[in-house]
Amino acid sequence: MSAPINIAFSPTEATLAAILARHSLPQLAGRRSNAFSRLNASRGIPLLHPRWTSGERHLPTSALPASDDGPLTNDGRPRDELATLALSNAGGLVHFGGITLRPSQAPSLPPGVSLLPLAQALTEHPEALEPSLIQRIDRAKSQDALLAAAFLNCGVWISIAPDTTLTQALQLLWIYPGGQTQAVFPLIVVSVGAGSQAQIIERHLGAGEAFVCGMVDVHLAAQAQLDYVVIEQMAEGSHLRMARTGSAASHSRLGWHIADTGSASTHNLTTARSSGPHARIQHSSLALRSSTQRIEQGLRFEARHPAVSMRTVSSVALTDQSRARLHERLNITKLTARAKVTSQTHGLLLSRQADFESRPERSASSPDSMVTQSAHIGSIDAEAMFYLATRGIDHRTARKMIALGFFEPSILTFPSLTLQEEIRTNLDERIEEAVE
Repeated sequence: MSAPINIAFSPTEATLAAILARHSLPQLAGRRSNAFSRLNASRGIPLLHPRWTSGERHLPTSALPASDDGPLTNDGRPRDELATLALSNAGGLVHFGGITLRPSQAPSLPPGVSLLPLAQALTEHPEALEPSLIQRIDRAKSQDALLAAAFLNCGVWISIAPDTTLTQALQLLWIYPGGQTQAVFPLIVVSVGAGSQAQIIERHLGAGEAFVCGMVDVHLAAQAQLDYVVIEQMAEGSHLRMARTGSAASHSRLGWHIADTGSASTHNLTTARSSGPHARIQHSSLALRSSTQRIEQGLRFEARHPAVSMRTVSSVALTDQSRARLHERLNITKLTARAKVTSQTHGLLLSRQADFESRPERSASSPDSMVTQSAHIGSIDAEAMFYLATRGIDHRTARKMIALGFFEPSILTFPSLTLQEEIRTNLDERIEEAVE
């Protein structure tokens, strides 16, 4: 158990030096310093006086007295609820900002599954993790990736052995307690063995403001299947910037599913690459923005092998003075014979002041590949409103029904009915406020 560290944070070399001196992974310290030297430090962090936290705390898992309902932290969550979150899945981890919260008695994992905090994994399994992690840091080009590499303070390593089928999702939780402003830099590394099937849920939620800047790296071996689900529900003043990269080997299937039903300003960059023929990649995302919030979404798809396929569906609704920027780039090389790529972008403007920009881009040098991109941005259909009015449905309820229906194409791509219903419930609450 590593002692938690809590220090004032700024994106400066002095802060990095203090972090490395007190909480350094020796094999990565040099590369994190190099990453910082490549970072444009003038960018800054869009928060006032955030805290950089890291370390580990244990959560008691024994039964709590019925009268003991006091919160574990100041976000108002009772201890028994946090215990439920920590134990509600096969080995899931709970993070409070950069602090890893672990049950005092770790739940048993399914056979063939390794799930460890990043720091522990680097200590116990360096041969499996360190080379790819160092490569990821060395190849980081964007400011976000360099910032996350330099100030890394938490993360998870998941390894699923070949021919393993998980019937229950592995859930990773990041909770941001109210009353705190945090700088959190997570790294999630996932390796799925040949012929395995799994679902992973990455959740970000809480009432506290946070600047979250992290990376996810997923590798699928041949004939593996993975659905990677992201649920984002954060405070209005938060900023979340995540770069998620995945590679799919021959006859494997990788599904990215991102539900942004919170209030933070977000920037999600998702990259998917084929690393073998007949790979299948799915990408679905949805978001609802209000006030003056912004969402930026980037999608990069690189096909380099024959007979690969990709399907992507994005749905974004905007109200008030919110803004959305979606940039999609498809790269189909001449080696990618018989590729099939379908992309759909849907934008719904619930306010005259909202602004939506979709920028599709493609490079397809394979003559026998099929690439289809479409984007539709509009407001609520007047004919649909008239039809509902003739059925006795008031104006406000009709707008809400149409807005909820707008998200259905994306919702239906999520991998379970439970997740679909959860997303519908979250959107229903947000849209209720948006159409008032």
